[in-house]
Amino acid sequence: MRLAYLILALAVPPASAEVLVPSRPVGDTHNCATYYPKTSSALDESGDVLVQYDVDAGGTISNVQLLKTSGFPGLDQAALACVENAWRNMPATKDGVPIDSPAHQALVRFVEPEPLSAEGFFQRGVNRNARGDNDGALKDFNTAIAMKPDVAAFYVFRAGVYESLHQRTAANADFAKAKALGFDTRNFVIPP
Repeated sequence: MRLAYLILALAVPPASAEVLVPSRPVGDTHNCATYYPKTSSALDESGDVLVQYDVDAGGTISNVQLLKTSGFPGLDQAALACVENAWRNMPATKDGVPIDSPAHQALVRFVEPEPLSAEGFFQRGVNRNARGDNDGALKDFNTAIAMKPDVAAFYVFRAGVYESLHQRTAANADFAKAKALGFDTRNFVIPP
């Protein structure tokens, strides 16, 4: 009889066991796409921002802090603003009773979608070239040219990247192609 009592006692959870349910997002409020700064988008800035925040027993988010930067101040500020102003959470509960839950961490990702047009790739190439990202600029100019091979300006800007990489033969070929398409290269100077 004593053995049966012991087995029964092990099968019944103690009365003090707590049921904790973590805080969770409400709907899709944790989407920060609308907070992506237009200037960051135009400059092709993207990155991840690590934030920390508290959720109180009422579900209110507070004490939003930057834990790790994206490397772009505009994106960091946008992530903080999004979490502070747009995010909504259900509170954590303990035995069905809402409780405070501090120190949540989340990664807010800002990624510029791929361009859909030759002009979009060209503009992104111009932005990348302005930042000194020659490899990215070349890829974008190549894609723009593949999509619309009859636009002289695409060749002129790609020639400028080739010039900065000291690839004179490729630059001359692009200038010749631009000229054949009607672009007057005599009065066009590519900045260093």
